[in-house]
Amino acid sequence: VTGASLLELGVSAGSLNVTGESWLQGAVTAGALNVTGASLLELGMTGGSLNVTGESWLQGAVTAGALNVTGASLLELGVTTGMLYVTGGSDLSGFLNVSGGSFFQDDLTVTTANVIISTNDFTPILNDTSASGGSILFNTVDVSPSLGDISREREFAAANNVVSAQSITGFSFNNSIVRSFDAIVSVTIYAGTNSSYAYYNLKGVQKAGNWVLNSSFVGDVTGFTFSIDGGQIKYTSTDVVDYVESYVNFRALTTTFKAQQLP
Repeated sequence: VTGASLLELGVSAGSLNVTGESWLQGAVTAGALNVTGASLLELGMTGGSLNVTGESWLQGAVTAGALNVTGASLLELGVTTGMLYVTGGSDLSGFLNVSGGSFFQDDLTVTTANVIISTNDFTPILNDTSASGGSILFNTVDVSPSLGDISREREFAAANNVVSAQSITGFSFNNSIVRSFDAIVSVTIYAGTNSSYAYYNLKGVQKAGNWVLNSSFVGDVTGFTFSIDGGQIKYTSTDVVDYVESYVNFRALTTTFKAQQLP
């Protein structure tokens, strides 16, 4: 056919070979479509499923409701996504950089590599996050804390002229876990020319359910007195002239409570 032609009822043939440029303004319905040469789809393609068994190149972008990859895949230039969910086992052999907020709702296991955690958050984290494991090793040395340790420094805003002993938030030891502790404490009182600064060393031991506390200090006489009640550290303070504010900063090492082993 060399001129314009209209086939109203269709063409039936064993094979149809078109060697020149062709335009199809309607639709094609076929049991299978096999394209062996280079092809260009300028307006897109809609299908129930797309199966690509050979190597493929995509120079533009893909927009999809869901992408399921069941075989081995290689992403050489990276993946950019709003959210990435990995529900199965995953193997990361390269570098993982997480710069935004991240949540690990299950276990994170690192067997042979290093874990580096850096942050600009200097506010103490209390009862918000936790990590558990058998041990923490640095250069083959086990530096795991005891369960009752206060490893990260905590801060408490104290008050002036506290006559009845008040609890210091976050400064407590579990009676069923801790046998003894050695705590370092700094007290800072801002009161103009009456400001004072001191370093305290608090040592405590649990004896048959009762706690014994020893306190020593260097620096100024701050008027702070520390006590312990059921593992909770408390304080009183004197009335300071021109008082503005005061802070108690602390951390502690502990030894573990060991119950008697009956024969």
